[in-house]
This record gives sequence, C-alpha cells and structure tokens, in this order.
Amino acid sequence: RLAAEAGANMADAVAGLITDLTRRAANATTAPLVRGLDASAVRRNVLKRPVEQALRNGYLVGQRQAAREVQQLPRGQVTFSEQAETTLMAMQQRGGLVGARAQSFFTNKAFWITGNLVDDVLKRAQVVLFNALKQDKTPGQVGYELDQALAEYLPERDAIGRVVNVPARLETIARTNIAEAVNEGRWATFTDPDLEGFVTFLRYSAVLDSRTRETHRAWDGVTLPPNHPAWFGPPDERPPNGFGCRCVLIPISAADAEAQEILLCIQTQTTI
Repeated sequence: RLAAEAGANMADAVAGLITDLTRRAANATTAPLVRGLDASAVRRNVLKRPVEQALRNGYLVGQRQAAREVQQLPRGQVTFSEQAETTLMAMQQRGGLVGARAQSFFTNKAFWITGNLVDDVLKRAQVVLFNALKQDKTPGQVGYELDQALAEYLPERDAIGRVVNVPARLETIARTNIAEAVNEGRWATFTDPDLEGFVTFLRYSAVLDSRTRETHRAWDGVTLPPNHPAWFGPPDERPPNGFGCRCVLIPISAADAEAQEILLCIQTQTTI
C-alpha cells in the first residue's frame, strides 16, 4: 500500500515537472539555452516532498513491525538491564520514534532520489531538443518527440484525473526505497541502546522461491551479532540488497536457546 501511494504521489509530481519542463523547452531555441535547461526549485521540492514522506512512513512501519517482534521474543531467566525491561514493557505505547539520524536519512535519500529523477528527465528532453536544433524541426514535431521520450514517466489517469496506473519505473523506485526505509526502522529498533543485552543476534532471512537471487539465498539463516562488520560493509549485507529485495533481519533474544548455543560456542572457541 505504501509503495502504491508513494508511486502515485511521485507520478503526479513528475507529471507536473514534465509539463513545466515542456513549457520551458519551447523557449530553448539555441544550444546554450538547451544546455542550461533545468527544473525549477519549486518543482524539485514538489517532487521531493512525497519521496521524503514515503520514506518516513516506511521507517515508522518498520519500527512498529520490529517492536511487535521484539516483544514476542522469549525472555526466559536471562538477566538484562532494567532499562531494557522498561523499554520492552513500554513498546506498544512508544509509537514511532524518529531521531536526528533517521531524519537525516529521509532528507538525504529524498534529495538523491529526486536529483536522479530530475536529471534523467532533463537528459531525455535535452537529447530531443539538440536533435531538433540540428534538424530544424517544427514546434509540433518537438512537442510530439518530447511526449514520446518522457512517456514512461507519465501515469495513466481515469476520467476524473486520478492516477490509475503508476509508471513501472516510478513504482520500482518507490518500492525499493520504501523497503530500505522499513528495514532502517527495523534496524533502529533492534539496535536501540535501551534494549542492550536483549537482542543478542540478528538472522538474515530470505524469501526462498524462484525469484530469490543466489547471493541472497546464500545468506539465508546467517546469524550474527548486531555490531558485526557484515551489517556495515563494505559490502553492506544488511537488507535490502538491491532492487526488489525482500530479505529482512530477524531478531534473536538472549533467552533464545539458539542464541545461548551460539554464545557457548563463541566462549568455547575463545578459551581454547
């Protein structure tokens, strides 16, 4: 749902960007003017806003998912900090927590996504305009070729103007980056300093079907502590790993039998 909503909002913003750019292109009658063609700051901001909001929403969804999973983990007789116990008891009431680091992620990622989209649209338009200058094409021809070059960014709409079919390119961008935001929200919960001593390991979990990439399949089941270098890279093995990645990290508590077994193995290896 988040990806569909974000894709539709992005499609609306990109459509406005293309309309504005097409209007500006009509006055780009020389090579220097074509090279200087750009999107207005207003249009860039209009596109950036839904991207940033989608990332924030995804992050909060990830936090809520992770909070439920953490609360369901076994506690057993393992002793951990009083702060961790207090945090676990209060998780349902905490709601989404967005700190400065998360806000920086939303802002910087939205700026990067918006910049890439605008740059791609501009480059496509400039190719059409440079060809038009060389071949002395009519304004009608130029308009038609701009429509063709930018068509894959334009959504299909119903009779009252609502977006009914988001361009595949925008939907992929929305889905991939929201997945990253969801996983960032999950990571923030699992590594919350207030839970120190409770979430002891994180397990890589891949969806094992015909669509799963072999590199992701190979990581399925790998269980490592939250501070292990593999999660930070390079290369960064923390999901999502590429377009369409459906992998996630699963928390394992200190009270989990498998966690205790892993810890025992580590301690045994250390003393040998």
